[in-house]
Amino acid sequence: MPKSSSPAKPSQYPPSTPKKKTGDSPSTPKKRTYPVSRSLPLTAANTGPLATPNGPSIKRTEATKRYKIKPTDLDTILPISRQPNFMGGAWIQTYNEGDVATLALNRRPGKPLPQLGPEADPSSPLAEKKGPRIMRTTAIKEFKLTASQLDELKPISATPNSYGTVTKFYNRSDVQDLKSRLDQQQLGVNSPSPPPNRNHFMLDRWEDPEPWKF
Repeated sequence: MPKSSSPAKPSQYPPSTPKKKTGDSPSTPKKRTYPVSRSLPLTAANTGPLATPNGPSIKRTEATKRYKIKPTDLDTILPISRQPNFMGGAWIQTYNEGDVATLALNRRPGKPLPQLGPEADPSSPLAEKKGPRIMRTTAIKEFKLTASQLDELKPISATPNSYGTVTKFYNRSDVQDLKSRLDQQQLGVNSPSPPPNRNHFMLDRWEDPEPWKF
């Protein structure tokens, strides 16, 4: 006689749910995050009118150091641009360097202004372009020149950049000629003097304006 099977006992653990495979559902793309500017909020100080760019430009921090004026003095003239500072703090303001120089003359009468190169004058003449060109910083490094030596040449272009300085290019042939001329001058200074003419020296000793007395 066959034995009757006893009913199965219910499990004390809940049924496990099958794990989803990686390829079952498309992965949600992550959202790209961008740096949030920590600059000061928009106010009347950084949303006011702007001056018309005229010649080389200079940043606010550089203007206070170079021309030895106070930030409150710069607030009396208009900048030519205002940009948010992503590093935090006040906005980056740029001014016409000519306006800053005029302001420094009024605030510090009788005090000399910093020496400005030819690029500070927008009306300074430029050289005629001929052949390949070379940037100022590259010319100084490649030909081992100083800034004052390179100032003897006229650039073929002088364009203000976003760093408050002026990017200048020169004719490469002009820089090569300048280097050759400076090397020749250096050789002339360091060349030894010719030895004295011994025959001429003996002749001077022999000739006597006094007649020989025997």
